[in-house]
Amino acid sequence: MAFSLEVRDSGVGHLRLASGRAGNPLDAALMSSLSRGLAEATSRQDVNCLLISAEGKHFSVGGDLTAFSAAIESGNIAELIEGNLQNFHAAITALVGCRLPRVVSVRGAVAGGALAILAACDYRVGAPSTMLVPAFGAIGLPPDTGAGWIMARAIGADLTRAIFLAGDPLDAEAARSVGLLHSVDADADAKALAVAEKIAVMGEVARSTSLRLLDAPERTSLGEYLRMEHEVVTRAAADRVFANRVMEFVKRQGTL
Repeated sequence: MAFSLEVRDSGVGHLRLASGRAGNPLDAALMSSLSRGLAEATSRQDVNCLLISAEGKHFSVGGDLTAFSAAIESGNIAELIEGNLQNFHAAITALVGCRLPRVVSVRGAVAGGALAILAACDYRVGAPSTMLVPAFGAIGLPPDTGAGWIMARAIGADLTRAIFLAGDPLDAEAARSVGLLHSVDADADAKALAVAEKIAVMGEVARSTSLRLLDAPERTSLGEYLRMEHEVVTRAAADRVFANRVMEFVKRQGTL
């Protein structure tokens, strides 16, 4: 068993990693299950936000070094790496391109390719035990799973280079200070679920247009951004959800 999808009544699709192995090491089968879970979640009309978490003490210790060792001894390491890369790349492409907002909860080790899963999410919650481990260099590999590209998009290329080249672990507070975590909470799973549920009830138009607008600064000029903003704000304002929410809010304030 690896990633499995549970759809909550709140509209949150919960992808939970439960590999059955200590540390939830990443391998081709696990990442293939992530791809399947993402495909199922995005195909469902009752899923409005994606929540990713893991069972156990650690979110993921990264690559399966035991499998690497066995493949090196048997002379099959090239085939194992090729299979991993194909499945890892497919999964992370699907996660980055997912139409749904993505919230993640992590604890313990978040190592190697698991950093890409973390950084690909829109809101990232860590427990106090969280330790981000950019471990690639320690085993003689460059970053994989798209982690270099995804982290650079999240926190900037200069800081990403420094983190991977130094290879030093980042505890929860250090991860928050550089922007890889947005929140640190003793009950990270509950905090992440609360954020996901808040996003899930935004309304489809507001949610989809917000994602489009908030992704735009990386690839547009200010003028292009403002034109896009005009388009999506007027579209959202014409949606009945906007009118209903405004009227409900004003009534709660006692002005109507």
